[in-house]
Amino acid sequence: MLATLGLGLIISNTLLLGFGAQPQSINVPYATNTFAFAGVQVSIPLLIAGLGTLAVIAGLNLLLYRTELGRAIRATAQNPLGRNCRESRRPTFRPSCSGWAWPSRRLPACC
Repeated sequence: MLATLGLGLIISNTLLLGFGAQPQSINVPYATNTFAFAGVQVSIPLLIAGLGTLAVIAGLNLLLYRTELGRAIRATAQNPLGRNCRESRRPTFRPSCSGWAWPSRRLPACC
């Protein structure tokens, strides 16, 4: 854990030296575009962010309620000792802690 903290400090200070302390912005042509919908002005970037959020929510809903993995995740959440938890926790735990970089690493026993 201490090595992770040190690596984070090195990365953040390197970026601070490279880019400076002043905030940087990217000017894109659609940043200030709006359109009227039912008498309300809607910002294009906010609309894109909102639609992206809805797409992620819909995707997670489909994953959790329409797949075998989702069924396993829900079963483990309701009763962790009633199922082999390695089957359902491994595919969800690894991406959450960037474990895809070390696929051969074994997870500790969770049950």
